Amino acid sequence: MTSTPVAQPRQQVACIGFWADYEDYFWTKADPSRFDVHVLNVKDAARHRPIFKIMPRFGRKYLYNRIIAQQIASQPDALFLVNEREEIVEYLHKARPRARIAVVVRNPIATKNGMGPLLQDLHAAGYPVLSFDEADCQRYGFEPYRQYIAAVDSVKSVQAVVDFAFLGKDKGRKSLIEALSSDLRRRGFTTSIRFTELKKARKTLADRLAKHTGNSPYPAYLAENLAARCIIDIVQDGQQGLTLRPLEATLYGRKLLTNNGSVRVADFYHPANVFLLDGNANLDGIEEFFKAPFQPVSPEVMALYSVEALIDRVNILLNNVGIREESSPAA
Repeated sequence: MTSTPVAQPRQQVACIGFWADYEDYFWTKADPSRFDVHVLNVKDAARHRPIFKIMPRFGRKYLYNRIIAQQIASQPDALFLVNEREEIVEYLHKARPRARIAVVVRNPIATKNGMGPLLQDLHAAGYPVLSFDEADCQRYGFEPYRQYIAAVDSVKSVQAVVDFAFLGKDKGRKSLIEALSSDLRRRGFTTSIRFTELKKARKTLADRLAKHTGNSPYPAYLAENLAARCIIDIVQDGQQGLTLRPLEATLYGRKLLTNNGSVRVADFYHPANVFLLDGNANLDGIEEFFKAPFQPVSPEVMALYSVEALIDRVNILLNNVGIREESSPAA
């Protein structure tokens, strides 16, 4: 007589943050047989309050804190994954809730004024702080993690119609990207370059009361990028660690033109798929690179960059450290 294996209960995972829509999407693609994932965008939750649009900054901050505290208190058995947004970090630093919480840093700390010391304090108190940026891990003692991604089925059939493309914010890289585009065109390639960030005028009361439209949804952004045979990826000065573009290129079978040396040590790296720029942005050899066929990457390697892999890593970290006894419960 054989016994039927007992099904393991799914782990409750609560993702609380000021998430971009692609992050929201990635979290919800975690294996439903293992994880019961709920995503809360704090700002979206706050927007449902009637007076939110006319609240002053301190009022909004108070509201954000209430929402975060209520979410943590209402799910005592959950694993909480939060991002490094100022409002969340300051709340955790002050309240020190007794819960399984990890901070998943999504941007270089250099872009987050004053967050480094606060995150270091949280890390020392037993809250894992994870960063994809190698320099930040070395400087602040954070735990490294691999970037994560999940496939968007609706864009898998997008056909490439140009050779090289960049779609994204300036972040100080506009001149280099435009110079690369000009050089590529001189060599006979077609390019599509579009910067999405526009200077924002100070909002009037009417603007604040108007309907929020947000940025272009992630599938639309992704489809525009995948309309190229090779995606351009230029990192910010001082950044060390993978951005999302190398993973997008690899997952959807596109080549990559990048100045990010971190790609060379990535598990998915293949010289036939990645053209790595030197310090002079020299494109010599790009023609041969472009002609060579893309080399597929195994599902086993791509699984290293999954949401499941990140959650597993956080669980290991939390099992190895304990929140200090003097931490106080959530307010």
